[in-house]
Amino acid sequence: MKKKLFIIFLFVGPFLFGQNPLIDSLVNVLKTSKEDTTKVFALNKLSYQYKIIGEYDKALAYCNEVETLSGKLNFKKGLIKAYISKGNIYSDQADFPKAFDYYERSIKLSEETGDKKNIGKCYNNMGSIYLNQSDFPKALGLYLKGLKIAEETKDEQSIANSCTNIAVVYYYQFNYEKSLEYDFKALAILEKIGNKKGVANCYNNIGSIYLDQQNYDKSLEFQLKALKIREEIADKRGLVGTYSNLGVISRVRSNYPEAIEYFTKALKMSGEMGDKQNVSSINISLGNVYASQENNDKAKECYLKALKIAEEIGSKENKKDCYEDLALLFAKTSHHKEAYEYHVKCKEMNDSIFNAENSKQLGDLKTQFEVEKKETELKAKAEAQEVISAEEKKRQQFVIYAVAGVLLVVIVFSIFLFNRFRITNRQKKIIELQKVRVDRAYEELHEKNKEVMDSIFYARRIQRALITSEKYIERNLTKLMKK
Repeated sequence: MKKKLFIIFLFVGPFLFGQNPLIDSLVNVLKTSKEDTTKVFALNKLSYQYKIIGEYDKALAYCNEVETLSGKLNFKKGLIKAYISKGNIYSDQADFPKAFDYYERSIKLSEETGDKKNIGKCYNNMGSIYLNQSDFPKALGLYLKGLKIAEETKDEQSIANSCTNIAVVYYYQFNYEKSLEYDFKALAILEKIGNKKGVANCYNNIGSIYLDQQNYDKSLEFQLKALKIREEIADKRGLVGTYSNLGVISRVRSNYPEAIEYFTKALKMSGEMGDKQNVSSINISLGNVYASQENNDKAKECYLKALKIAEEIGSKENKKDCYEDLALLFAKTSHHKEAYEYHVKCKEMNDSIFNAENSKQLGDLKTQFEVEKKETELKAKAEAQEVISAEEKKRQQFVIYAVAGVLLVVIVFSIFLFNRFRITNRQKKIIELQKVRVDRAYEELHEKNKEVMDSIFYARRIQRALITSEKYIERNLTKLMKK
């Protein structure tokens, strides 16, 4: 018998991180709120609170109020949130046609407003519906579309959601290595942004993969980590998956009472929330426990309950598992005809899920995504190179202008120096000319002065020659006086 594990794939709505706010507080806020966009957001949050505790009627009632008030205010963003929330509620209840209808409404309105993020979220949600129906090519195609938009818009939460969902597709294809790769990639992002609910989802999925690989200690470690967070944030829907996975671990370890206890808790919660998908899955798991205990009648009862619900909601994976388990059960009890019939049905269902065409489509989708991703990366690199080239061109132009400016300054300064040199040279020549003139005048003056002095000296000699000397007169006078 197959281990019926509960892998979490994400429906992307208006997530609230950390501790959930009290419903009573939101109700009190609404009592005093005006008819405006603030009230729209409060109503939407309240709808989400009722959804996570499984009270879908109340959740839908508040969604209807969001839709009505948003239409009255012509508030398209509010309408988009209402459509996504309704889609998520109907998805939880396995009413997939209604869920698709509201997701498509949201996509149409998001395209009108240019809201790419919500388009990506709707792709993820629609992909999860196809995954529920074991249509892996359609699921993977939508998940890859969602991932592409998330990467374009740099929306880390949506990147993590897409990675988680892609990991689930690989898990169902038994490609555990790729599944873990995407789960750990999602886990790193979710821990970074503080999304406890998302972290718990990754813990559940990683634990389920380790269980399939028969690494029971590692599996239990991650499931208990998830359980702690689920209880901390009162995540009722998440607790269903965690209890179910713990039940599977207990069963493979042959602790059947504990396994039944976990599955019963999960079944009760799922029934209260109207979650048919999980009710079907948990009944398969309970049937496996009873079959292990050789309680064949109880096992058959659980398998048939699960099969009836799986047929109602169109869950191929659950139908296949029911056929497989019923075939084994009837073979064990020597009901060979019934065993053969269910074995044939199981093979037909398995072929419809894992046929060559589906495998090819999955491969083609992955290749197409990788090619598109590579083209996007190359385009981004080319654009970056263009930006770098433009910046380099600007820098070159700046250098050219700077050099030209410096050269211009040098030329202007050189012209200035040349003019100064010419003026200085001219002044020097004038000074030298004046000096020559001064020297010449000086020489002429000196010559004239010499001539005058010579004349004076000549006249004095003549004068001395003609005039008796004073000493001669004085001597003769002295002689006369003595006589």
